[in-house]
Amino acid sequence: MDLHMIMSKVHSTFPDSGGRDQIINVVMQLEKAAVSLTGDIRRLESSIDNSLQGKTRDAFIDRIRQLEKRRQKIEEKIIVLKGSVN
Repeated sequence: MDLHMIMSKVHSTFPDSGGRDQIINVVMQLEKAAVSLTGDIRRLESSIDNSLQGKTRDAFIDRIRQLEKRRQKIEEKIIVLKGSVN
């Protein structure tokens, strides 16, 4: 099920406001999650640069890349959700 289908179902479930308030709440939660992930990523990078080396460092760098991809996906969903409210 793609995001547009989900949004269509949300709008049909909440016909008066189109689920606008619920969508805005979800967007705010996603924005907080993205900000939190960004902070976590920066702290990890700083910690890794200062204390790790070799394969352990590489493993942490890979994990940071995974977190960054997750953050980007959250931001993409935020954009779509904001577009559905406006």
